[in-house]
Amino acid sequence: MPPHIPTIEKFAASMLAKDTSKNRKAWINKMAKTKTDLLPWLVLLEYEPLVASRFLLVMDDVCELKPKRIIPLIVPCFEQRETPPVAGFRSSLVKWLMLAGVPEEIEREVLDQLIIWIQKKEIKTTAKIHALEVLLELASKYPEVIPELLIIMNDQIPNNTIAFEQKCRSIAKGLYRIMGM
Repeated sequence: MPPHIPTIEKFAASMLAKDTSKNRKAWINKMAKTKTDLLPWLVLLEYEPLVASRFLLVMDDVCELKPKRIIPLIVPCFEQRETPPVAGFRSSLVKWLMLAGVPEEIEREVLDQLIIWIQKKEIKTTAKIHALEVLLELASKYPEVIPELLIIMNDQIPNNTIAFEQKCRSIAKGLYRIMGM
């Protein structure tokens, strides 16, 4: 048995405890501060939904503390975007893209996917707002998408929250700056 398997099992068991807050903090610190290879930990997305969703929450917190630790997880998780293994998966993925950055090898795919996601009703507002931040970053590299993005954002404002509208206005200013306007 590979050495990380007992640790992963220990994590899974601790996420089923009645009070997981102390356990979560300990795991967040361990994963953020050590050189533990996080890629094998993706197996937790196949565990029962409670463990899988708590794993995502821990990874979200690790990403906030040490965004670069999450980079190895981004490509394999992005490949699962069409069949998310657990609720909140896409939101976490977009947050990781926003905080850790988009790996160069999937930039164009991410750009196209996020444009689609900001138009979908089932994608949560927070994920859409994070997606807009990522799209602003990518637009500086792919300025040809700016006109399309501005049109889509304008079309989506009536279908979303005030927070989304405010973010669209802020992102639009950034997009116009990129275009030199």
